[in-house]
Amino acid sequence: MIKFLYRNLLKPALFKFDPELIHDVFVDLGEKFGNSKAGRAFISYLYGYKGKPISITVDGITYKSPVALAAGFDYNGR
Repeated sequence: MIKFLYRNLLKPALFKFDPELIHDVFVDLGEKFGNSKAGRAFISYLYGYKGKPISITVDGITYKSPVALAAGFDYNGR
């Protein structure tokens, strides 16, 4: 269902706009969700991993999940 909505509604609509504008809009949305307790809970509900713990420690920093945002998406460091 989500793939259908993306492919047939969201993608055609977003591709009508300047890519840089859409990038900025989604970075802003991510920032707002990340700064909101309700936003973080919603994203966790949608995409949170609920199986066996998969935390990892790198250079003394423990991450709940080894999956992270790829470098380059937020190239302004926001």
